[in-house]
Amino acid sequence: MVEIIDSVFEKNQDLFIGRFNEIKDYVAKFYEKIFTTKNLLKIERIDASDHLKNVGFRKSLSSWQNSYKNLIVSSCIIERGVEKRYDYKFFFTDEKLASDIVERIEKDIQLAQNMGKENQFSEAIMIIDALIEQILDKNDLYYNKRLGKIKSELLNSESHYRKISDNIDELIREFENDIVSKDLKKALEKYRKIFDLSRSINRMDIKKTQSTVFNKLEKLIFDYLSELITKIRSLVSKGLNSIKERNIDESLSFFKEIPPEIIDFYKRVYSPFIAS
Repeated sequence: MVEIIDSVFEKNQDLFIGRFNEIKDYVAKFYEKIFTTKNLLKIERIDASDHLKNVGFRKSLSSWQNSYKNLIVSSCIIERGVEKRYDYKFFFTDEKLASDIVERIEKDIQLAQNMGKENQFSEAIMIIDALIEQILDKNDLYYNKRLGKIKSELLNSESHYRKISDNIDELIREFENDIVSKDLKKALEKYRKIFDLSRSINRMDIKKTQSTVFNKLEKLIFDYLSELITKIRSLVSKGLNSIKERNIDESLSFFKEIPPEIIDFYKRVYSPFIAS
């Protein structure tokens, strides 16, 4: 069964930093049985150099199995003149599942995670629940733990999504009220919050209402600017008539209602009236 170990190491050769053949022979010598009774799911390299200050630099390889029966092989090397330690963690199923079962489980996990990204939480959780049901009699700690974690993450994501989504719906209702009351400042603020929050949770259905919301906001802006222009024209006209009639105090009261930038502009344009 050494061929199995050779195949595993060849597929993961790029993962190892130094001592590749030594680690492969070590695993084949002491842990060959694991590879015949369990499925290897993946190998993970961990930079454990921080442990060197406590346990020191060891020339020989060391290994152990954790509570989940995963195998860890520890290797110390000199890398570019610096002492380093790398732990290689081999993840196994608790019993040797058929390769087609493992392949189907991994495929369904990926499908569920993709659905979660698209906010299809109910469908994703149904897939994970079905997988959990399938492996109940397998006594597989790895998949039981992994699937439980994925389900928990999906439930948390769904809760967060619904909370933000409810907030968005409330903001849309407030936005509609601001439009009715013609409160441009509040409407603009709500508009920004609605679409910032929508992007944060990838809420795609909001795009359907974006055009309507924008059109309402655009109309409110247009009406506001039209009223402002009419008001400015009226104030400027009254102010100019007061200037012509030498009623400076009255003219200033009209001009005080106009934004300073507009006043400065008209002062420059109509300064000859004051001088004459």
